[in-house]
Amino acid sequence: MSNSKPLLTLSLVTGCALIPMIAAFTLLFWPPETMKLDTIHHGQLLSPPLPLKSNSANMTTDSAQSSDQHWQLVEIKLSGNCSLSQTTTVAETSTANTTPSLSAKHRQIITALGRESHRVSQAQLCLKDLPLTKPEGNTYQGIVDPSNQLIMVYSSSMDQRSIYQDLKRLLKYNKLG
Repeated sequence: MSNSKPLLTLSLVTGCALIPMIAAFTLLFWPPETMKLDTIHHGQLLSPPLPLKSNSANMTTDSAQSSDQHWQLVEIKLSGNCSLSQTTTVAETSTANTTPSLSAKHRQIITALGRESHRVSQAQLCLKDLPLTKPEGNTYQGIVDPSNQLIMVYSSSMDQRSIYQDLKRLLKYNKLG
């Protein structure tokens, strides 16, 4: 009787140590086709973000970051599709020379944000190129963070509800701007 008690204790300790190791090993080599990983964003997330000061045409060269910078919804035109008269800096809010449909969509998205709408502005931007995995044309929409970096890119035909959801999530978890 006294000989079985240490054996039982040893087997319980061994079992408690082996169960997590077996579970970890199983999850490590589990076939990836059976594990479904959903993304929670709708656009193409740029990793690393694209700093706009050096990559965009006619950008302001002010190196000091002002405390009143905003998140920005931008209409992005690649350099073959824009002229210098249409190019504006990201720091400016611009409704002139933009496609009315995108400008109207951006205004609707900003209005729908409600009390957070003061943190977002809209602009037009002309870039040389975009590092996208699936290029879809010469006009895109994007989100620029307060540190002047393009972080997300959407096709120009993207549903505005998807952009709104991404922007709302960004504003919820980030208090900059």
